[in-house]
Amino acid sequence: MRVPSKPIPKSPDRSSLRKRMHITESKFRELTACLRTLADQHLDVRLTYATQNPTAKRKLQDEANLEACARHPFLRKYYEGAWPIDQFLDRYVRARRHWIKKSTGIRHGHRVPPTNLNQSQKKVPAFDHAQTYQAQTDDRQIEVTVEPIAALDEVTSASSLCPSSTWPEVAVETAAASESNTGSFLQFIQRSSPKLEKYITAFGQVGIDSKAGIHMLLGWPEEYCIDLVRKDMGLTPSQADDVCQALDELTL
Repeated sequence: MRVPSKPIPKSPDRSSLRKRMHITESKFRELTACLRTLADQHLDVRLTYATQNPTAKRKLQDEANLEACARHPFLRKYYEGAWPIDQFLDRYVRARRHWIKKSTGIRHGHRVPPTNLNQSQKKVPAFDHAQTYQAQTDDRQIEVTVEPIAALDEVTSASSLCPSSTWPEVAVETAAASESNTGSFLQFIQRSSPKLEKYITAFGQVGIDSKAGIHMLLGWPEEYCIDLVRKDMGLTPSQADDVCQALDELTL
């Protein structure tokens, strides 16, 4: 069975793929869930989508198109590239590989030891004066005196020559850049409905504070997004539903 050859038209208002397909949200999720199931059956999660077996990819694409057309007659008017299967699968495989690495803690075949934050945050005491260390045995005593590094005084005195106006200027430039990035991020997520800006702090907790972070999240499968917003971001089920709905509206 061949599907007629014509792409789904892109709307000028950059609406989501689901809207352009004229299907309900539940049907669209049903369709993408079917595609994810087929991907798990045919693709090797250890490989990127570009390096998958071509035969397996072709079989997956054929089955996905037949399944989509059987469920949604709207797609029968279009060619077998009617909806961006390759783009969806590429995002799905990347997200799945990322999630597996995050869940198992494996990087390049080795388990990453947990980071000891308490150790890494220990402060080194100031060393600005001579310190004496002693060691004693049965027959003798050893005493060592360590002097501070002389070059440290030169660095300290040189830093005092910097104009006092330099540091405020740097601080202002840094703050302005940060404010610009934050404003751009807020402006970006204000396009969603419901608005995502009230979850700006929760997004920051998982490291999403830019357009790039939102774009990455848009490519994740639904179940991974739900885990992220409910577990890592600490949102309630209703809040998580708001975020998922808003992300669906932001999908290009």
